[in-house]
Formats: sequence, C-alpha cells, structure tokens
Amino acid sequence: MSLTSAPVEIILYILQSCDSFTELRALFSTAAVSTVRATALVHDAHRDGRLPPKIRPEDLTGELRKPSLQELESVFGLHHFVQCVELRYITLKLHEGFANHHDLSRWPLERDSVDLPLIFPEEPEGMPVWRGRFHRAAYTSLLMGAVFARAYNEPFYAPDLDPDLTSSSSTTLDQRAAEDAPQAMSDSHKARGELLNSIRRAVFNRVQGKFHHRENGAHNFYLQKEEIECLRQFPVYDLNDELGGQEKVFGPFIEWFMRSTVAEYRATEPTPASRDPSRPELVMDTETEEHQNNAYWIYPSMAHYEWPEDGTQLTAWFKGGSPAEGEAILWAAMQSIHIFEFILTCISNLDGAWRFGRDSRKNVALFSGQTVTAKVALFGVFQAEEILMPFQIDDSVDQHLLARRPVASTRPSYLFPSPPGVEEDGHAPEDPSGEANPGTELLDIPSFLEELYNYSGMPNVYSGNIRENLPPPPLQLFIFLLQHHFRLQFYKDVFQTYWEDGQDYWNFRNMATIFSNGLELVPNRNPIMCRSGMEFLVPYQKPDYEFDESRWGYTRSEYSWNPRTYEPNTSYFDDL
Repeated sequence: MSLTSAPVEIILYILQSCDSFTELRALFSTAAVSTVRATALVHDAHRDGRLPPKIRPEDLTGELRKPSLQELESVFGLHHFVQCVELRYITLKLHEGFANHHDLSRWPLERDSVDLPLIFPEEPEGMPVWRGRFHRAAYTSLLMGAVFARAYNEPFYAPDLDPDLTSSSSTTLDQRAAEDAPQAMSDSHKARGELLNSIRRAVFNRVQGKFHHRENGAHNFYLQKEEIECLRQFPVYDLNDELGGQEKVFGPFIEWFMRSTVAEYRATEPTPASRDPSRPELVMDTETEEHQNNAYWIYPSMAHYEWPEDGTQLTAWFKGGSPAEGEAILWAAMQSIHIFEFILTCISNLDGAWRFGRDSRKNVALFSGQTVTAKVALFGVFQAEEILMPFQIDDSVDQHLLARRPVASTRPSYLFPSPPGVEEDGHAPEDPSGEANPGTELLDIPSFLEELYNYSGMPNVYSGNIRENLPPPPLQLFIFLLQHHFRLQFYKDVFQTYWEDGQDYWNFRNMATIFSNGLELVPNRNPIMCRSGMEFLVPYQKPDYEFDESRWGYTRSEYSWNPRTYEPNTSYFDDL
C-alpha cells in the first residue's frame, strides 16, 4: 500500500504528526518500521500464549516489504508515544542544584536561561538534528525490547511449545536433558515450573501489598540453588557470563546494531565531529579550564584517571571500522541506554499496581479526552504492553503515560498451574477502568532481575569494595558490546550506591547533553558539553568480583537494592 492510497484520516494524522518532510521520511526509516514489526511479533505471541519467536531486525525493514495499513497505524501510534516521551524529556524538572551546576546542566551552557518557561536544547534550526538523534535512540531501545523478549521469557515456557526449533540459549538444560533421558527432561520441567511458581507467587504478593523478608532486608523469591543453576543455563540470566553463552544471544543483534549505526554515520552530513573525551586536544582543553577555574567537575565521572596516559584513544581496539565509526557506535549505544532508562520513568500501570518496576498508585489519573494507543515491548520489561496516551501531546507533560497488558485469547503456556494464593488464570487484580483484561499475567521480569542481582549468589560487586557494584541487569547487552568489540567497561564507581554520595550512573541518566549537537553544527560550543557517554568508560580489565551478602547494611540507602534506579540523598547537592 502506498501513502497516497491510505485513508484520508491516516494521511491527515501523518501530516499533523510530523513537523517536516525530513521527519516524515525518518518516520518510515528502518528503525520505525522494524520496531513496529518486531513488536507485533511479541504481541502476537502474547495473544496466543506462546514464547516470542527469534527476531532479526534486518528481516523486518520497510525496504524489504512496504508497510501495510495496519502497520502504518502502528507506526504512528509508536511515533505518538515517542513524541510524548520527547516532550516530557524537554520539560523535565531537575533538582535545582543539579540543573544549575556548571557541568551537570541539563542543556549546553549557552542554552540555559531562567527567563524561559521551556528551554529547548538547541536553536530552532538545530532542533531537527537533535530530534532525529533522540527519536533514533528511542526507536532503537523499543526494538531492543522486542528482540530480547524471547531471551528473557524463555525459561518460563515449555520447550515443546517453542515456535523455533532451536533454543536461543547456547546449550540449555532442556536440550541436554532431551539428549540424555526422558527422566532428565521431566526433572528439567519440574525445576523450571517451581522457578516460575516462585516468581508468580512473589509478584502476586507484591501486587497485594504482602511482602516476605529476610533477616537483612526485603526478599521475595526464595530461589534455591537448583533453580538458580537451572536459570543460568539461559545466558541473559547468567549475569556475568560465567558460562560463556551470551555471545550467541547478544552477538547477532550487536552485529546488526553496529552495521546500521555505521551506515547512519556515513550518510550524515556534515560528518559528526569527534566527541571522544580521551582525545589529547580535548583532554588538554579540559585540564586548562580545570586549572583556570579550579573546577573539578569538568568530567561527569572520575573515569579519566584510568584513561591511557600515552594518548591512546578509547576506540583504539575497535576493529570493525575506523575510529570515528567506532566512536559513533559507542555514542549510539550510550544514547540507547540513556533513553531506555528515561522511557521507563514515563509510565505507570493503568491498574495502579506495583509491577514491572513501577510504583503502586492508589488513584491513577485517567486521560479525560481522546486517547492514542501504542503497542510496545519495552527494554527492561520484555513483555507485550499497550501504552495509553492523550491525543494532545502537550497533555502528556504533567501526567504519566499508562500501561496495560493486552488481552490474550489463550492462557499463557507456562509449565505449571498457578501457585496457591494466585488466581488460577494468573491474572492481576481488576483494572480500575472497568475493562476485563485477562492478559495481565504476573511474570514480572524487572522485579525478578533485581532479586537475582541481589540475592542469587552470583557476583554483584568488585572484590574488596562493596560500594563498587557490578553493572546490574539488563545492561549485559551493552556490557557485551563494550567488552567484545572495544575492550572497554564502565568505570568501577559508576554504580556505587553509598547513601551520602551522588552516583555516576545517576549523572548519566540525567545527562541530557548526550543528544546535543556537536562542533560540526555549533563550532563555538564548549567542547566539554559535547557529551557521548564515553566519559564513563575505561579500558577493560578482567574483573575480580564477589557476591555481597550484606546488601542492606547500615552504609546503604533504601535504594541500593537496584543501582540502576539509585537516587542520591538531596544533601549531595549542598556542596555543588
């Protein structure tokens, strides 16, 4: 179907949704169409109660097959969602100390002004480039959620109901069991069934406001060693890749991600200027300003103390292209991390329940006027969801977007019946909107990942310092990219959670200058503000790590159970 043959209302919506022909063309880019198609595969699997299939982004592009009318409608629903996220991003209010600080300003220094109610990150002529960069990162993060929905859900579905003949795991427990003996297969099913029941029971208790506790803090899943070992056969749950299976799961997507990013870089005019903070000339500039202004916040982290002293750049070990192309890949990866974290903060559950890392809300504010719905499978959630948004994008600024689970026509093909205390169909409490929603199962992967990180016994801190947390899930995809293609890693202090301090990852999550236009477009801009996220990276060293059993000791804050969502004490800003 061509655009000219689409119904009039769709054409009008298209034209109203896009500020320019450039944005219209970008909307039909590979990322947008591929994301819609990948998400549809996850939603179809959810509807049929089965495991999502393997998804290869290169097989889903609009170049291979023109979008249908239904896909067009989904593209613009997703575009509406990204527009709502963008407006919330631009109007986000930060803590005064953070927003006004020299180097942690929300926008580049020359864009800051207390006289304007809405401060855009760039001049009007620079916004199309900024917006294109922001939207590509958003679509990429949404695509990642759909692609990896299979890997994160796989342990909870029976292998004989798998739509693919081969498991996405490298050598799963079920594959080995099938080769050995029927009894081994039966034991495998039982272990996975008990694992699922533990998770569903715990999430149900959380939804109902019931909690179990360990002596030293909150604990919900009570996973046994056998269950953990069963789970680690699936590489995304082997958090430190100790069994070596992550390359088979992450590798194909990362190869596509690098190819598509390099293609985008080569097509960009003018060629983006380097943002590598380890460049000798940039290091010299920052050191000069540091001495002149006595400002020790030149970098957003202390990682630069571990950069090579001989001037070797952070892209030196990248072999998949030029250093500039390697830098473009790193920048795109860090943007994807930044934006997926922000997207998660924009959403509440329609039923007000505590689920998928979202706080419970007694009174969920429903949108008063016409709404738009987008189908998503968010990275970090890995489940089919529908996002309800106001038709007027401006109305999304002061109210969370609302998520609900779509209706499933078939009960999910989980291994065992519901555990005691959970309704037989596994559904969540009733939707306050009054609509029956029998697709709201209680498989809460974000909560489970937090539990696994904190209490499974798998290493979660660097040896010798419990304040230096290892990167928490689901960041393993990006850790794989950094280690295998760049020989880089996050600086050890990035995820520290000492209650009196700030946190580098918190700085990174709030560092909106990661989308700012560079020196090729704004030649007089302070180079320090041309962020790429590489400021938090250092050369890779094989880690010496351990499991920290005292996750809730007196030195830790109530937020320290998840370093990704850590919020520093407000007194942190007093000395800025």
